[in-house]
Formats: sequence, C-alpha cells, structure tokens
Amino acid sequence: MKKINLTDEQIKQAKDVLSKFKDYDAFSASKNNAYSFTKIICVKVCPYCNINYIYTVFSEDGDAVLRPDIDHYFCKSKYKKYQLCLYNLIPSCMPCNERLKGSENFMKTPYLHPYFHDFHSIMRFSVSLNKTTDYLDEDNIEIFFVSKSNSAPLVVRAKNNIKIFKLVERYQYHKDQVVDLFKKSKYYWKAKRDEISRLFSKNSDTSTTLHSYLPLESILFSEKDCDINQVSLGKLKKDIINYYCLRKNTK
Repeated sequence: MKKINLTDEQIKQAKDVLSKFKDYDAFSASKNNAYSFTKIICVKVCPYCNINYIYTVFSEDGDAVLRPDIDHYFCKSKYKKYQLCLYNLIPSCMPCNERLKGSENFMKTPYLHPYFHDFHSIMRFSVSLNKTTDYLDEDNIEIFFVSKSNSAPLVVRAKNNIKIFKLVERYQYHKDQVVDLFKKSKYYWKAKRDEISRLFSKNSDTSTTLHSYLPLESILFSEKDCDINQVSLGKLKKDIINYYCLRKNTK
C-alpha cells in the first residue's frame, strides 16, 4: 500500500538475477534465484493488501524455506515480453495473487502499481458507526476508505484496487485492531498522557532517561510513524492513530 522504493543497488541486484533466464518458468523453477529475488526486494507485507506477511525465509543451513508469490502485474501469458521485467514482478500474498487478482487484465483496466504509485498518499482508512455512538463495540463499526488525493485518475485506480482485492470486505475482520486503538485513546487522552509524562520526569534518573528517549505517545501508538511495507495492518493502524486517536485529542 506504500510505494515500493527500490535503491539503485536493489535494482541492479534484482536485474542481475533476472538476466540469467530467458523466460519466467525457468526463473521460477530455479528455486534459489527466485528466493534471492524476493529477498532483494525485501517487502515484508503484501503491497496489495497490507494484511499478510510475505517473508522470504531461509533455514540455518541456507536452504530456501518460504517466499512470497510473485505476481505478474501484466499477465505473463498475454504479455510475454514483460514476463521477466523487474517492474512486472510484484512480491505478494497468495490470496491477492491467486484467489483475487488471478488473470485479471491490468493493462485494460487502470490499477495502482506498487512500484510507481503510492496508495497511502491517495486513500486513507475511515470508520463509521452503524447504530449507536459506541465506538468501542466492534459490531457497531464499519471500516471504509476515503480519498486523500486531488487526482481523479489516481483515485479511480485506487478504487479499482480496493474492489479487486476486496479490501473493504477483508478489513471488516480487523475491527478489533481499531477498537484497541480507540480504547487507548479513550483511557490515555492527551492530558492524561501529559500527566504521566510529568510523573516520569519527576522520578528517578532511569525514568527520566526512559521518558527522554521513548515518549509515552510512541509507546501507546507505536505504529503512528511505522513503515507500512514492513508492518501487517500498518496502513490501517497508522491512519486510525493519526486521524482519530491523536488528532485534536484533548480527552
């Protein structure tokens, strides 16, 4: 959901791996090279959904154990000349790649591309209440997306991503995460956090040092500045924290 920003060195290494092969089947069959490729890209969470972890794992002996699916943004059977193009190979989770996207023609319908577009800057999570004002009741909460961008074409692409990867439906199963953040916000409002911080500063040298380097807000809402591509549900938590828990939060 956050744009994948590759360094020049990552790009060089990934292209070096891919250059050894004439087609994707040969590359995929070469287990160590496919694993090396996903390790180089180094995205821990699926860039399409930000729900499932997609680690590249090797055993202590160096044997390949587990890697992400590699999605072809443009279907490899329809666009064979792109089958080994770096920017057509997206490390992703199985639900997004096989179950939801499948062979959908992304050349025909505009979607966001994880290497070129930043979903995070285009859309954000929001919540609404169904029946009552009780925001600590999971059954009373609905999770959805609202636009952050003024670019209509990018918003259209983002909405297409939301639709094909069933993001609204899937995120309803993570309402508990939203409620947990709301509980922290309710019981540790800003004045309360300031009060606790003052107590820390008046106590021992150890407490003062702890407070100096680890503000209470960062302890309670650790995902507020997280790297979305490295944290499962990082986008959801970051948006809820910054747009609800910490925004004008005086009580």
